[in-house]
Amino acid sequence: MPIYERGDNWLVSVGSGKDRFRATFSTRQEAEKVELQELARRKRKHLENYLGDSVQPYREPTGVTLRKLFDLTVNSHWKGTKGVRAATGNARSCIDKLGWDTRIEDITTESIRNMATDFVVSEGNAGATVNRKLSSLSVMLKIAEDNDWLDRSFRMPRKKESEHSIRYMGAEEELKALKVCALMGLTALTDLIPFAIDTGFRKTELLELTLDDCRNGRATLHAGQTKSDFARSVPLTQRCLDIVQSRQLEDGTKKLFRDLTVSTLRRDWDILRDKMKMNDDERFTLHMLRHTCASRLAMGGKSAVFIKDWMGHSSIVVSQRYMHLSPNTLLEGLEALDSFRRPKLKVVGG
Repeated sequence: MPIYERGDNWLVSVGSGKDRFRATFSTRQEAEKVELQELARRKRKHLENYLGDSVQPYREPTGVTLRKLFDLTVNSHWKGTKGVRAATGNARSCIDKLGWDTRIEDITTESIRNMATDFVVSEGNAGATVNRKLSSLSVMLKIAEDNDWLDRSFRMPRKKESEHSIRYMGAEEELKALKVCALMGLTALTDLIPFAIDTGFRKTELLELTLDDCRNGRATLHAGQTKSDFARSVPLTQRCLDIVQSRQLEDGTKKLFRDLTVSTLRRDWDILRDKMKMNDDERFTLHMLRHTCASRLAMGGKSAVFIKDWMGHSSIVVSQRYMHLSPNTLLEGLEALDSFRRPKLKVVGG
């Protein structure tokens, strides 16, 4: 038996003679872990001797976690650069999915592929957004490879980028969704859907919003609450004001949607998706409500600059994705053509 109890310690002994490996540990768990590693090393070494260069050299697990890799990447690659906020934000989104304490050697192509799919299905991310997040993860994994913490490279599952592939709710679809919510008793979701559409707030922003944040006819997101870390305030529509009024409590510090959590919101949305027979529509997500807000602003003739300020977009480029929906997109060109006056032709000999 390669593990022996010796007093208060545990002795690992593998092999014999000059090839013997011996070590002492304070717990049996530590001893068993090292024993397995040593047996794996010996088995690998045997295969190397038998098969030669066709077998890669044995590598001890590094134990480096994504948390440690993230800190290293920030300090060595992103810190002090113009895009540090975006890069670190995108990296955090990936690590939130994969797990901060996940060892980098435990990451697989399948786990990355599943993460990318979840960004689309659960978060409603567009292909370009997913690709930016994957790029940040790719930088991190390349640094791990350069430090000899990984013995393989990953090919990122890039998503197709489509400028105008935006899923939003039409008026009839919204009415149908609210009827289903009422029928299924999804009271909180009945309030959240119109509030999300009329404010354009993200899921986390909605769940953190308090009654105190909804004062004087406006809903205010404070610095640190938003994706961009900047404060934002939007006026409330009449139906949003009615929702706030119906959810008032004596203690105004309570959250507006205090009856919803991330998990219960996901559960209720899955019920709605199923009852509306939208299970095959991967873009029928909660994030679609934010797209609906921006799309309706565009269809109402608002400019890209206006939409950027209302939605809190990081760049006007993001806002311009919705401008193809605007009825006024080409009107300025039409007016320019109509107002253009060519000189009259002089008729000779007339």
